[in-house]
Amino acid sequence: KAHAWPGNIRELQNVIERAVILCGEDGYIQPDLLGINAPLQLTDDTPAPTLSSSSALTDNGSPTQTLADIEKVHILTVLRHCEYNRTQAAKTLDINIRTLRNKLNEYKAAGESVDA
Repeated sequence: KAHAWPGNIRELQNVIERAVILCGEDGYIQPDLLGINAPLQLTDDTPAPTLSSSSALTDNGSPTQTLADIEKVHILTVLRHCEYNRTQAAKTLDINIRTLRNKLNEYKAAGESVDA
């Protein structure tokens, strides 16, 4: 809200995209995941951040989802949203169509259904 942005608009876009990918099912973004060096200032009426269920840790302390898992879910969600139009999905994801095709081929090889 009151963060002075020192970078360019592309850096801001990247931080926002990262926040969307990493936010929990409840839609709350953990500030420490954003990579912004501004300190979090809590007031007395602001609850302290807690781990959401999607960022919970297993018994051995490792994350339950890898970045690759989160990326796959995001790519497949965008693909469904674009009604399986790969060109539109690549534009929405701001990646090259070849990159999207390669990712989808990886998912197919792993047994994931990636077509309508």
